[in-house]
Amino acid sequence: MDLPVSLHISSLEYGYAAAERGACTVFNVACVAGGPTHIRRLFALAEAAGIECLIGTDQESTLGTAAQIHVGVSMPNLSLPCDPMGPVLYTASPAKERIRAEASHLYPPEGSGLGVELDEEKLRALTVASA
Repeated sequence: MDLPVSLHISSLEYGYAAAERGACTVFNVACVAGGPTHIRRLFALAEAAGIECLIGTDQESTLGTAAQIHVGVSMPNLSLPCDPMGPVLYTASPAKERIRAEASHLYPPEGSGLGVELDEEKLRALTVASA
């Protein structure tokens, strides 16, 4: 039986070392590790090494989850289920609208950038401290 071995990969150097040593069969990546452009680079490394990828979660808000969804729908080598479900864990969001989730699928917000519009009042209410 094939048993996938997933490893959280946050840098190209770590991903290369993991691939070179055969340390895993799956790269688990998240936007917290450098943003959407960086994740795309990790996907490219994984593809070149013959390693599958999934997009994991670090309990991002609506903003981080939107970024991960946009990456996910644009990656041809995303073949495993992903779990960017941070917004489901929170009772409040700094966004005007929540991420659309239906039948275990997340949909990218529409609009410019990440497609997320911030609600300034909610953002102030959620702010713990400011510089």
